[in-house]
Amino acid sequence: MLEPRYEKLPGSRLSISNIEYQIPIYERFKESGKILLEEFTTYNQEELEHFAKISFTGTQLHNFVYFQRLFNRCQMLKRFPSYDDLRDTFPTTQLDESEAIAQLYTEFENPKEVWREWIINSEIPKKKNSATILDPEIIKGIWDSGIYNPNTKDIINNQEEPNLGQVEMHEVLTILNLKLERNLQIPAYIDTIVLEPKSDKQKSITIIDYKTGNRDFSKITFLDKLQALLMSTSVFCSFIDTTINYKPSDWDAAHSIDNIHLPHLERRAILGPHKFNNSITDYELLFRLKDIENSVTFILRNPVNNASIKVDYAPIAKRALKYLNDLNEFYFERKAQLKQSNIRTFRTPQFTPEKILDYDRYKAYSQYTGVQRAFI
Repeated sequence: MLEPRYEKLPGSRLSISNIEYQIPIYERFKESGKILLEEFTTYNQEELEHFAKISFTGTQLHNFVYFQRLFNRCQMLKRFPSYDDLRDTFPTTQLDESEAIAQLYTEFENPKEVWREWIINSEIPKKKNSATILDPEIIKGIWDSGIYNPNTKDIINNQEEPNLGQVEMHEVLTILNLKLERNLQIPAYIDTIVLEPKSDKQKSITIIDYKTGNRDFSKITFLDKLQALLMSTSVFCSFIDTTINYKPSDWDAAHSIDNIHLPHLERRAILGPHKFNNSITDYELLFRLKDIENSVTFILRNPVNNASIKVDYAPIAKRALKYLNDLNEFYFERKAQLKQSNIRTFRTPQFTPEKILDYDRYKAYSQYTGVQRAFI
């Protein structure tokens, strides 16, 4: 069968989280024929703060897992994480972030203290013409209170033993250009990617997506499977042919253990962030689906109690692609209405490396920009 030809039509860009946001709007539109946005549904102050707390807790516990896992891997080499380790483990982050976190590991020598400093040295992103319904000072207060989260002890107790026969990466940004009737560009941050050799020419890939709330893993939804399909396809395209260095090099073997590297991608991210951008048509995805399924395992995991479940995404692939095509058309035709406003309930604080690396410069810059509170 010949692959169908695709016209070059203007497309859309929807992240995994934005797809999740658009689906209920699309479903209501199919029922009512109306765009019913609920972004500014009336909530009281207490409810808004509760939503922010839940969101921030998830973000912070994800990063606690990352910092703890990296620390445990380096402890097997009897050393603390270095800048190179951070670049190998977080290959799509900015260089100054890795430099600042490496400095914190050197200073505190404890992943929990590094994590706490990461929280304290995070700020609400400064965006032009942006505003939040919650007061920025309240947002920062809720965020900073996360350093007292008692679940960190459970995460430490339930973590798996580190494996130096694997490449492990976190918060990896991939971009999948999915060619449907019109292109759909899908950026996604992958919580954890584990690459492990099966043979000289084959590798297994595991994606771990962390869920830190009261998620019932016995109820896997269509959205879970859709997310798993898209992420697995993107990661497969990015890494299935990538060369990996699993074993110490000759240079490593001739030097002290302090200089031995963790397993890493052959093309390392030492000098700059990697970009994992790939394109695939819906036809190609279905044609290669068996290869993707055999190579990429997608797991939902609660790091607090270590409960986990494998998500079987292949059976819904054809239905999912048809649904995405229809959703993409819906979104493209109503993009002006459906784009999220610059006014948000809250914005999640982000780590600010300058506060660690050059505090004077940070103070000088921070006096001139900020996020305002929106009164609606």
